[in-house]
Amino acid sequence: MNKNDRNTQKLIGHGRTADIYEYGDNLVLKLFKTNIDEQSIIAEYNQSRIVQKKGLNVPFVIEIIDMNDRKGIVYERIEGKSMLQTMTSQPMKMECMARQMAQLQYSIHQTSSNELPDQKDILERFIQRADLLHDCQKEKIINYLHHLPSGNVICHGDYHPDNVMMTPSNPKIIDWNNASRGHQMADVTRTFLLLKYGTIPEHLTKQLKFFDEAGRKQFYSQYLKTYLFLSGDSTDDIHKWEIPIAAARLAEGIPYEEKQMLYDQILKII
Repeated sequence: MNKNDRNTQKLIGHGRTADIYEYGDNLVLKLFKTNIDEQSIIAEYNQSRIVQKKGLNVPFVIEIIDMNDRKGIVYERIEGKSMLQTMTSQPMKMECMARQMAQLQYSIHQTSSNELPDQKDILERFIQRADLLHDCQKEKIINYLHHLPSGNVICHGDYHPDNVMMTPSNPKIIDWNNASRGHQMADVTRTFLLLKYGTIPEHLTKQLKFFDEAGRKQFYSQYLKTYLFLSGDSTDDIHKWEIPIAAARLAEGIPYEEKQMLYDQILKII
């Protein structure tokens, strides 16, 4: 690990796992919170380097540093707003952005990798940690997961409008800490569930009043329609992956209301 005493500048973003600071010229520092374990940070760094080398539209990753008893990753600074933020000022372009989001994800799925972690292994670990599920339910879902098709394409693992940066040139996709090699429809199903049930960041709640249940449905319907048109897959392929993806999501630090909606959806199917 590199020890670095460069002074950070202003805070420009924050999330559940890290704060984002300006960091010198054309760089940002993603400074992780103290409850994030070191192996997760190293994994994000390595996975970011892998997808960068594959030529995908991602920020360049520079190094891991230690600062103020916290670990961070230095990235290329991306100028622009996220797709979610952009929708707050341009809601009439929502359907256009849904199509663009699907096209970008489809382009990612045209690239394969043997270096990234296995998607099914990740899902199984998360399902085992889902506290709302009984052991017998976990066993049933994991057995079902093992019978689903495997794949070798690059999957983002947390692909949603707040992880797509709208730059002056091409959109860039950030936050590759959940990246894996696996089946593209698992990745699409994860995005679908995030769009349908995911909690909107608190700082954007007021600006995204139009993103109510009807607005969400309009967005994710257009997203799915576009992706399925490009890939030749069907909604049946989404339904096949819905249970294990929703079950794995239960192990994440998400609001109880979202967990309950996912759990209710699981119970409807199993």
